[in-house]
Amino acid sequence: SRLLLSKGCVDPWELKVLRAGAGSHFRIPIHSGIAWEHMPSYVTPKMAVYLADHRTGQQLRPSSSEEDDLDEEASDSEEEEGEEKDDEVRYKTLTADGQRLKVDESYRDMDELEECSEIPLPHYDYTAVEYSKAPSVLVVGGEAHGLSLQAHKLAVDCVGARVHVPANNGVESLNTAIAASIILYEMRRQILSSSSSSGHSAEAKLMNGQTAHGQL
Repeated sequence: SRLLLSKGCVDPWELKVLRAGAGSHFRIPIHSGIAWEHMPSYVTPKMAVYLADHRTGQQLRPSSSEEDDLDEEASDSEEEEGEEKDDEVRYKTLTADGQRLKVDESYRDMDELEECSEIPLPHYDYTAVEYSKAPSVLVVGGEAHGLSLQAHKLAVDCVGARVHVPANNGVESLNTAIAASIILYEMRRQILSSSSSSGHSAEAKLMNGQTAHGQL
């Protein structure tokens, strides 16, 4: 398990965030300030990407701040060094600490992002998904602007889906932290249940083998 924070997310080491984490910061790897064009280095197509999204049929649209960020990143892209082209990414770059990252410029291309946003993703109740089948990634947007176009593209590239927590009595949506906690709990419950079932199956096979051996 690990926590990935894209650029623009809250500072995980801010005092109030540390207090709310109640020590969890020191029990899980945290990667912060990740540019979306570097996200393929952390999330691969072999992972299942789920977007926490309560909307049922609305298409994503960029906010004004999102467009400004893309314009700024595009102007800075010429300064980045890269090499070793391959089929999926334009080039690779090195971070200040020497980490080698893939760079996918399509996450900076507003035209491509808007075109990708028209591709529909399946939408499920959060309990209707089998999270234990593959390594799973849950993407949670901010409460002000919601999920970004880049998040939608990541889910499309990884053949992902949108998941939601159903609400009653006219409640339109839940607090981001509450919704994320509910979905993450279900993901962990399924993974632990799957691991337990696998352990019981292995133990049963071992016992059956010992019984068969004793009958020979």
